[in-house]
Amino acid sequence: MAVGGVLLFAAAIRLVNWGSNAISQHLEDLSDARILGHVLSPSPVRTPVGVVRVQINALRNNDDPLPNTGLATFYNFMEPGIRARLGSFSEYVEHMTGSAYADLFTKAELRVSPMRTQGDLAQQFVYVTTSPEERSVYIVTLKRQESGPYAGCWMNQNVVRYTQEHPRPASE
Repeated sequence: MAVGGVLLFAAAIRLVNWGSNAISQHLEDLSDARILGHVLSPSPVRTPVGVVRVQINALRNNDDPLPNTGLATFYNFMEPGIRARLGSFSEYVEHMTGSAYADLFTKAELRVSPMRTQGDLAQQFVYVTTSPEERSVYIVTLKRQESGPYAGCWMNQNVVRYTQEHPRPASE
């Protein structure tokens, strides 16, 4: 996949969907319930680029305004089947705060490739540069949901840390 121009993430607009209870069934204790008012939700009006922006910005600001609010947003944008396989929200938090995803939680320099879409699938590379010698590359894959409560919504199907050498964006 050729990587062309580079976009810098702008701060995502925080749109709060007060009526969302999509993750409430996955929250395990009452303290987690406070997060619900701050969690962004999938919507058919969000573009694939907007979905990745919301998710990455949420992780970079994970503990604002409450601990793991960003992870709750990220979790909320996962496909329902993926969420079911991931288990409880606290298991998901443990998984995501592991070393493979640590760079996504930093305020390090972040760039993205152009979004590639084909039908109901979209994919984007996310480059996180923590120092001149250290860079992580993540591949985010989204799928537009065909039916159910999320019909028409772009939701996260997969986030994989790319482990082989990957070409730098053309503007670097």
